[in-house]
Amino acid sequence: MKDSDKSKLQLLKELEELKIKIFQLERKNAKEVEPDSTLLQNKVLTRALLNIPTDAVMLIDLDGTLLDVNETTARRYVTFVENLVGTNISEILSKENKERVPEYIAKVIESKNPFRFEDERFDICNDIVLYPVFGIDESVENIAVVSRDITNLKNVQRQLESSLLKYETLIKAIPDMFVRCSRSGVIQDFHLPHNDFPLPFDGASVGKPLFGLLPTKYQHTFIFTVEKAFQTGKLHLVEMTLGRNEKRRILEARIIPENEQWFLVMIREITEQKLIEEKLIEAKEKAENADKLKSNFLAQMSHEIRTPINSIISFTSILKHELYNSSPEDLKECFQNIDSGGRRLIRTMDLLLNMAQIQTGEFELIKKKLDLKDILKRVVPEYERRAGEKNLFFSFRSEIDEAEIEGDEYSVIQIFHNLFDNAVNYTEKGNVDIKLYENGASFKVDVSDSGIGIDEQFLPEIFLPFTQEQTGYTRKF
Repeated sequence: MKDSDKSKLQLLKELEELKIKIFQLERKNAKEVEPDSTLLQNKVLTRALLNIPTDAVMLIDLDGTLLDVNETTARRYVTFVENLVGTNISEILSKENKERVPEYIAKVIESKNPFRFEDERFDICNDIVLYPVFGIDESVENIAVVSRDITNLKNVQRQLESSLLKYETLIKAIPDMFVRCSRSGVIQDFHLPHNDFPLPFDGASVGKPLFGLLPTKYQHTFIFTVEKAFQTGKLHLVEMTLGRNEKRRILEARIIPENEQWFLVMIREITEQKLIEEKLIEAKEKAENADKLKSNFLAQMSHEIRTPINSIISFTSILKHELYNSSPEDLKECFQNIDSGGRRLIRTMDLLLNMAQIQTGEFELIKKKLDLKDILKRVVPEYERRAGEKNLFFSFRSEIDEAEIEGDEYSVIQIFHNLFDNAVNYTEKGNVDIKLYENGASFKVDVSDSGIGIDEQFLPEIFLPFTQEQTGYTRKF
């Protein structure tokens, strides 16, 4: 080992011994420590102490005059060691501490103990400790000053305080109650949103079992749900109703496991929300009852109107049969108008009755095997006749011999009555063509006409009850 390395090791060893003795001198019972004034008189050891690289170290007399400083002190105050020695320590302190230097020194001399204070200057915060340096007569001769830069620590502390303030402000603004408990249910901490919260929590609740503060009828449910939350690791809900009638208050507890040992409970009052939900359900039921009443009314009215209309059509048919050949042309047209109008009214009543039955859930489907081609052959003749009366060309063409399907016969017939009726009604001239053919594994019926058609914007509404593209008394159809 080189001599220079041995000197460094020796110096470090002596430095550690010096630190130990300085701390021993700080104790109140200085008599237990054998005074050794040579420690601070040893220039080598004093220089070693002053050259501690991490902290600014200074030696001052009892007036505050700087006797010696280390390089860290010079760098921190952006100057040279020579410029600091001989000046007063108050010159490098903030205005607040500058005037109190004599007071600080007096406290060290009187107590013979270290004195600590913080100093902030030029955006740098220092933690400063004044250590008494004793003479041979055990009196304070000088003061060693150790200044540590804690700017980063202070910044972090301020950020934490700011975050804590924001967190507390946020918590106070939330209308929920928070309770943190151990797995066994013992309360570690809690937050009440307001004094009117309907649970018996107070300052003495910490350390008590949570379940004992809940209504008796919900305690078992709560214990079971907490255990379930720990088993699944997921949020679970418990709803509690306190009081009755107008005084009842409804709470929703959300149980959230933090880890295997702790869980968090968020309790929110949902009384108003529940009342709104109940009113909405009540309004919905009233609306459904009103709709059912309307449907029943339509069904009854359809029956009441259809009966006399059938009588009118029947008697008109008898009169037509007896008088048609001997009647003038204008009277023949009246017979035709009565029959057409009567049948249209019956069809309208049938549609109303069908709609009422569907809305009330009374429409029953009876499925069976059907021949689609046969059904079309039964429906087509009526509309061929009506098309002929309007001088329209009506055609039916089938590309298959048999088309077996499964469905409700009445409903299938009504579907084609509606399609053919619209095609004939909304076509003033031209043709109506019906085509039955196979489409892969199914059958397809195309109904095409040269009528007015349907505007593309109205297509989304074609299946809404009682809707028509043209409305009002001036509509053409």
